[in-house]
Amino acid sequence: MLFITWQVAILEYNENSYQSEKPAMYVCICNSVTDKAIHKAVAGGVRTFAELQEQTAVSTCCGQCTSCAKQVMADALSAQPVPQAIRWMPQRMVSA
Repeated sequence: MLFITWQVAILEYNENSYQSEKPAMYVCICNSVTDKAIHKAVAGGVRTFAELQEQTAVSTCCGQCTSCAKQVMADALSAQPVPQAIRWMPQRMVSA
């Protein structure tokens, strides 16, 4: 437990300049994947868990973090802005 706390403190110090004020939480200890890395991947376009595994290697070792990783990904997806619908208006045809 002490080792994990130490890693989180180091990560918070290194990433604090461009991440939010909330400290990072390790989701996957085997591959050192944090909740912030998952949010960053989703912000970069990842939409499926398979894509997340490919990009971050989360849950590719022992699998103990799968449920937590999926929950963090769901939270990240729900935080993404919803694109506004494109409004199409038919134009009147002009005859020559």
